[in-house]
Amino acid sequence: MAKDYIPTEEDVLRVQSRGFYQRSFPWRKGYHRFIHVDIQSRLATKFLPAFESATTIIFCVNLADYDQGGKPNRLAQSIHHFDWIVNLPCFERFGTSIFLLLTNANTFQDKLASSPFAKHFPTFCGGNDAGQTEQYITRQFREANRAKLDMSFHKTQSVTLLDIQHMLKWIRSSVVYNNLTNALS
Repeated sequence: MAKDYIPTEEDVLRVQSRGFYQRSFPWRKGYHRFIHVDIQSRLATKFLPAFESATTIIFCVNLADYDQGGKPNRLAQSIHHFDWIVNLPCFERFGTSIFLLLTNANTFQDKLASSPFAKHFPTFCGGNDAGQTEQYITRQFREANRAKLDMSFHKTQSVTLLDIQHMLKWIRSSVVYNNLTNALS
């Protein structure tokens, strides 16, 4: 709250906004256009089908939300929203790639001992083992991807500048691959 405080890049990354916004960043001879849609917002259903030229979907999931919210819990809601988004016909036609960012892995692992995962996901039979639980979660997202879009997973403790740089590198590779594939089709 100090008047002379200047936020760092890390501070900016941690700010969450609600609703819809977009930003463009220069890249080579073009630009990256990032569009943020808060899935919990009523605007999501209005805007998502308009993104049919999207090359990449970055879908962020807080692993530690498995015991938050009502029924269904927030993690189950995220899987449901993911299912709805990635299976829109426009993304399959364009060959959109998915980058699934699983955040708060450390908090998730700590919570497993006191809040059993199976209590919130009755079909899970792996006890409190974080590895088995993460495999179950990624399998749920893979199964939701019925369109069989190219999909990459990245797990992180919290979103950092390094994570964003990793995502951008993957997105650039994805864009080049999609452009080559579309040009050869």
